[in-house]
Amino acid sequence: MDRELLAYLLDRYEKGTATPEERKQVEQWYASLDEAGDAGEPFDGNLEKAAVRDGMWEHVSRKMAARSQGRGKVIVQRRMRLLAAATVAGVICLAAYFLQKKVSYQASAPLKYLAEATGPEVKRIALSDGSVMWLNSYSRVRYPADLELSRELDLETGEAYFEVAPHEQLPFIVRAANGITARVLGTSFSVKAYQQTEVKVLVKTGKVQVHSGKQLSGVLGALEGIEVGSGPGGIKQLRLSGDMIDGWRAGRTVLENAGFEELAHSLRNMYGVKVQLATGLRHCRISISFSKQDSLQNVLNALERIYRIKCYKKDSTITVTGRPCQP
Repeated sequence: MDRELLAYLLDRYEKGTATPEERKQVEQWYASLDEAGDAGEPFDGNLEKAAVRDGMWEHVSRKMAARSQGRGKVIVQRRMRLLAAATVAGVICLAAYFLQKKVSYQASAPLKYLAEATGPEVKRIALSDGSVMWLNSYSRVRYPADLELSRELDLETGEAYFEVAPHEQLPFIVRAANGITARVLGTSFSVKAYQQTEVKVLVKTGKVQVHSGKQLSGVLGALEGIEVGSGPGGIKQLRLSGDMIDGWRAGRTVLENAGFEELAHSLRNMYGVKVQLATGLRHCRISISFSKQDSLQNVLNALERIYRIKCYKKDSTITVTGRPCQP
């Protein structure tokens, strides 16, 4: 954990304003002071780590001993130890240790948390501004620690669906690959940006502005979408159904005129398999729908029958071959 984030979390922990996730991070950090091995962030070495740990515990021990005079054996509760540690770290360490590094917090560069769905799962995250975010499988988003200062999120990979709480002065912004940005004030929409696929912004309710770099690519209304590819003339307008936008939250996948790379990601998300595509198939388009109730083998059989391709399964890897398509 870097110095800036630790200082921020300790300050909130001491004030009693930390969220359950923030308290968990502080407690994990404090427990790590007893672990052997490389010091790592935020320490410059194991000697500095030991000095902070020993100084904190000495202070805690004195306070606990003073409180327990005349009570017999002292029983040190973990919660009291953590609260005292946070106080010591906040008053002593933050004043002398962190300020030595001139830590500062500015609204222009807010701290960001990482939200990640690491396997074939859908993760729901309630944000502090009242918005809600769902992550599709194998997706990763960074979002501000304080959404009252900034509501700018970065979709690093994958797909995320947002139900955005209105805030007239603070737009909700999602940045994705290739300089694509979606900007809203209050709506529900999804952004899809898996590697080697087009970036898609799909709107369920409200309106969303989509920019490619500094250029406005379009203003989308309900059940409208936009697909932005990396090649010339790579912007396409899309008409949508609800399941195309967020069906994956309920275990359904709906693809309309999608590339085979997007199909490969959808199969991985649903069934946890790796899909290898023959080079010529990367330019082919496909329309198909399936759900968790459909077995993987049935989906592969349907693909072979409809699109005249071959799907070979070995362990958790699917190899797909077939006639190439023109770009």
